[in-house]
Amino acid sequence: MRSPRGPNSRWIASISGNSFWQGPHQVAQTWRSVTGSPAAIRALSPAVNDPTTAVQVLGPIEDLLLLIGESDLRRRGQLCDRDGHLRVQIGTRHWDDLLDLGLTEILDYGATATQVTRRMRALLDGLQERVRAEHRAAVAAHSAALDAALERLVPDEAEREFASRPDAQGIGGPSRQAPAFTRTAGLG
Repeated sequence: MRSPRGPNSRWIASISGNSFWQGPHQVAQTWRSVTGSPAAIRALSPAVNDPTTAVQVLGPIEDLLLLIGESDLRRRGQLCDRDGHLRVQIGTRHWDDLLDLGLTEILDYGATATQVTRRMRALLDGLQERVRAEHRAAVAAHSAALDAALERLVPDEAEREFASRPDAQGIGGPSRQAPAFTRTAGLG
């Protein structure tokens, strides 16, 4: 079976649905179990109202999306013979499906939580910079959905601008990119 190559190839194949033992519903269940997205959705419910938990869950989701998004998935789900001739094509989830699975519900429930929107903006900006070119249109569509949600739900322009800024911590990260460590002259 031709799958993504490299140290994470089995992981990518498993989570993206390129496994004989996983049906379409099992891929979604595996994804949710690994990333903790149900915890984020519960945390954003009116009864709980804990956007910090949702921000923390976006970390593993971002890691998984980067792992998959940086991989060549074009031949995933194809079984070839020894000569390289395609013999079986197995239906698998596409990048867009995995992006939707990871982010849509969190945006639906978290669009009014500033730290969630800022963390999601940082996640989407990072994906846009790092994923393969063929995956970037879907990332741009999610960025547009985030913009539209903020436009619709945050009427105050200053608040909307603040909620739109990327911040990997949600609220509390540096206001501009700064090096994590700088050495000044004269120090040993």
